[in-house]
Amino acid sequence: MAPCNSVAAFCALVCHTAWAAAKQCSSSSCTVRDAEETSDAQSVRNRRQFFQWQARESWTPQFEQETVEVMATGPCVWGHAHNVKNRDDKPMCEDGVFTWSCKSGGHGHRLQCPAQVPTMCADLSCDGGLDYCCEKDCGNKGGPRPADTCPSPEKPKDGCAPSVPVDLIFLVDSSGSIKKDGFDQSRHYLRQVIKKLPVDGSNVSTHVGVAQFSTHSYESIEIDLLEGSTQEAVTKALDGMEWHKDRYNMDDPMTHTGEAIQYVLDNMFPKARGNSSEMLVLITDGQSNGISDPANISAVARNNGIEVVAVGVRNYGDDEDMKQKMENELTGIVGDKGKILTVDTYAELTSIVRNTSAMVCKYAEPTPKPTPLPTAMPTPAPTHKPTPLPTVPTPAPTPKPTGPCLWASPHNMPDRQEPMCEDGAFAWDCVGDGHGNRLQCSSSHPVMCASPKCGASGKNYCCEANAGNCANAGGARPGTGCPLPDPPVPGCAPSVPLDLVFLLDSSGSIGKKGFDQSRMFLKTVAKYLPLDRGNVSTQVAVVQFSDMGKESVEIPLADGLSFKKVEAAVNAMKWHGTFINDPMTHTAEAIEYVMDHVFGPTLGKIAHTLAIITDGKANGKKDPTAMAAKARERGINVVAIGVAEYDLDELMSLTGKNKSMVLTVKSHSDLSSIVNATAEIVCKHAVTQ
Repeated sequence: MAPCNSVAAFCALVCHTAWAAAKQCSSSSCTVRDAEETSDAQSVRNRRQFFQWQARESWTPQFEQETVEVMATGPCVWGHAHNVKNRDDKPMCEDGVFTWSCKSGGHGHRLQCPAQVPTMCADLSCDGGLDYCCEKDCGNKGGPRPADTCPSPEKPKDGCAPSVPVDLIFLVDSSGSIKKDGFDQSRHYLRQVIKKLPVDGSNVSTHVGVAQFSTHSYESIEIDLLEGSTQEAVTKALDGMEWHKDRYNMDDPMTHTGEAIQYVLDNMFPKARGNSSEMLVLITDGQSNGISDPANISAVARNNGIEVVAVGVRNYGDDEDMKQKMENELTGIVGDKGKILTVDTYAELTSIVRNTSAMVCKYAEPTPKPTPLPTAMPTPAPTHKPTPLPTVPTPAPTPKPTGPCLWASPHNMPDRQEPMCEDGAFAWDCVGDGHGNRLQCSSSHPVMCASPKCGASGKNYCCEANAGNCANAGGARPGTGCPLPDPPVPGCAPSVPLDLVFLLDSSGSIGKKGFDQSRMFLKTVAKYLPLDRGNVSTQVAVVQFSDMGKESVEIPLADGLSFKKVEAAVNAMKWHGTFINDPMTHTAEAIEYVMDHVFGPTLGKIAHTLAIITDGKANGKKDPTAMAAKARERGINVVAIGVAEYDLDELMSLTGKNKSMVLTVKSHSDLSSIVNATAEIVCKHAVTQ
């Protein structure tokens, strides 16, 4: 018999842990419990049919002679049709691929028929006489294939029940190199791994999130941690997954791994339960080709207590050099070779189902912390009676404090070489274009000169590479003595904490300057809000929207704790029009996205406000009025801010016809005029429901 490589690896990985039953492994062989499907040929066939070939066909384990338990039987998966999205015209094969040529194509037998011909027949007369037929009526094909005598699925082993809840996110490569079959096989692999995990809704169960990644900004959350609490919910989400090449009609989706890890850190892990063990499982078939270094981003995750595991598909044929480079990158991502599993093809993923679930359970267990030594209580010093302070005259009013001016340093906006104007637009002739004067120069010409004589209008402060170049423009403009920003407006200090989400229209009609002015408005409003005020502070999230499915969370509530963090996130924002041709205004879909992915399904005992900023009428398929009503019913206050070509009736409907929650301006450059009004509305309505 051939060595039991996969199960031996599994044994070596888990037998030393507290939850591994000693009889399941030995130093030189695998026991019947790990290889019970090999007890006889018929058992092998039935087990593999039910578990979709969880082990390679060439794998013939050795095992000790023990009494084999009689397994319970139940329904077979071929007893009903599959419900996989966009695959309803083909059977599903045992390895997860969808084709009419399952057996002849090397994918095992047909496992489930499609809904249009849902019944699997008993005769092996299809696919050249190699496979079971799928028909509406099997009268001429031996009748329906018996579907009630398959081994019942194994419950997760006792060892795979961590003593703490686990929040587990699978980050799945959806780039062009995986191909359609590889996508189907990786999805099938995930289904089998999930079956092995305790995803059952209990207090110590595993919650599962799944995200796909390819080219940066096209990351897609298939199911988040809050929803992935049952086997049924996760399986349904996996059935609804689409390969990015098909979903987004992309020619060749990239493998931007570092950016994808950052995405799940920002948008998915903030929804972890708090007292849980957090884990990220990366599944990929190639080296990253993005800008961000995945090892650096992953190190941030690990430093924050998130375990990182990698599953590598070394899809490089006989190119051992490329395989080694890929493994080196994965080692850098996980930090420990013991946290990597590899296969050579997507079809082989099912051979590491048990290894994957075992690894998840192993690293979910918290590392015991040493018991600290008791701290000796110091003897308190005697309390002295305080000496009364002398009476002093009332001091004169303190002058308003001053500090550095904004123009003393350049702006750091990506992709903006022009100066930033006072209204947030970027232009060389700020004054001539009606945007106020230059507020900050770019990093390439960071010094602002004192005389306003530059630009086409000759009325802008000049920007130069160094102060010496300002000799003919009045010298460098003084960069100190500017009044410090006013504190939050009076009364803008809610007695309860507030979660505030800005939902920003990023459609085509906004334009690049309108986007920049909207960004300036957000930063200015944030200055007026009580961020970083302890238990009663405001936390801010910013989400851009355009086409359905293209919503982008620029900063989640969990990160929007301080003005500096919000400002940095807003500075890094990109208008959707830079990567989508004529993006739409799908307002209702965006409101639904925010409720599901930013606020989450359960709202705590704090105030919640959604501020929608839009310049036009919604043109999506769903009704924004109805969706906003759902938000209000959940206790979320809705503020509507209309710009330029807004639809007042729609704005009123979003707020439930509450005029006090609607603000409008004629143009994006006028947004600065309603900063105070926006902050006041937000703070005034910050009350718990």
